[in-house]
Amino acid sequence: MALKREPTASGPVRELFDQLHELHLQAGEPGLRQIARGTGVHGPSYTTVHNVFKGPQVPKWPTLRLIVLQLGGDVGRFHTLWTAARSAESGPHDRQQNGATQASSSPTTTPPSYPFLMVSYRLPLATRTTTVGVASQPEWKIFGSAPILSRLVMNLNGAWLGLTPDETADPSPPFPQGLAVETVQAAPSDVTRHYEGYCSSSIWPLYHYSIEQPEFRTEWRDLNRRLNQKFADKVVDLAAPQCDGLDTRLSPSVAPRDG
Repeated sequence: MALKREPTASGPVRELFDQLHELHLQAGEPGLRQIARGTGVHGPSYTTVHNVFKGPQVPKWPTLRLIVLQLGGDVGRFHTLWTAARSAESGPHDRQQNGATQASSSPTTTPPSYPFLMVSYRLPLATRTTTVGVASQPEWKIFGSAPILSRLVMNLNGAWLGLTPDETADPSPPFPQGLAVETVQAAPSDVTRHYEGYCSSSIWPLYHYSIEQPEFRTEWRDLNRRLNQKFADKVVDLAAPQCDGLDTRLSPSVAPRDG
């Protein structure tokens, strides 16, 4: 059964809703309750799914992403449509700065929030170069045993948070297989020094297979604290109320302690 929707003016917002309703049709027109149940226990309610299809307000991206996944749609394509619609809906706005009113060229966007976050030092991603026509472009691929954990993250409607995997590649979404990815930005030199210094020379000899004398340097410890703070700030920004998470970065010696 076709779903009711509010009228929208021509432009990116209408295009988003046109494509969403077309996707619903191609999926066999499942009921709203069926879609809500299919997104999982942490997914949107029936009422939220109803409002997404009804419009005309552009929904939050995490909610729309779950609906698109449930209907078997192309997450990357819909993220592009959503970005254009969200920008069109927000429009230009004035910002008060230094006592003067200035026009802002950046639209207001709704930050994503997740009920589950997988936090790791590195993202479970690698790039390979694919040829499209005469141009080459990077393509993200999940490697190793990460597909198992990636499926867990997606089933819990969460996101994987880690350092940008390749300073030469574009870390922006969408990533493969509908995996929501959030990145912590750090200078490539800091990432290298942290990995080769604190991780490899201080932590591995204590907690991993490297049987050798640990080496400690004050600058390594300070850099580790700065990077951990970046992760903590990002988690605070992304975590929904009562968010669950798995942090795979901290060893017992650097985990926070009371007192």
